[in-house]
Amino acid sequence: MVINTELSVMAYNYPTKKLSAYLSDDVGSELTFYALIEAFHFAKHWLPYCKKFNIELRSPAAYFASSSVSGQSDPDFSKIKILIDSRDEEKKDIDGVRLPNFVYVA
Repeated sequence: MVINTELSVMAYNYPTKKLSAYLSDDVGSELTFYALIEAFHFAKHWLPYCKKFNIELRSPAAYFASSSVSGQSDPDFSKIKILIDSRDEEKKDIDGVRLPNFVYVA
C-alpha cells in the first residue's frame, strides 16, 4: 500500500523541484527500502504509460483491477501488464526468506 502511494505521488503533474515525498520507516526495514528501489525502477515504465494514456488511477493495483482495462490491445499495455504479472510469487532472497509481494521488474 505504501509503495502504491509513492508511485501515485511520483505521478503527480507537478514540478519535480517543488515536490518531495518522504517515507518514514522507524524500524529501518531493508524490505521497505528494497520495495522503494523496485518502485523507482518500475516508475520508469509506469509513469510514461500513465501520461501517454491519460490514466487517472495511478496505483498499478487499482488500475489493473478496474474493469476499464479489460480488452486492451495496445502493445504498451501488454508490456506494462507483463512487468506486473510476471513477478515470481515465491521469489526468495539469499537467506531463503520470501521477498515481499511487490512488482519485480525483470
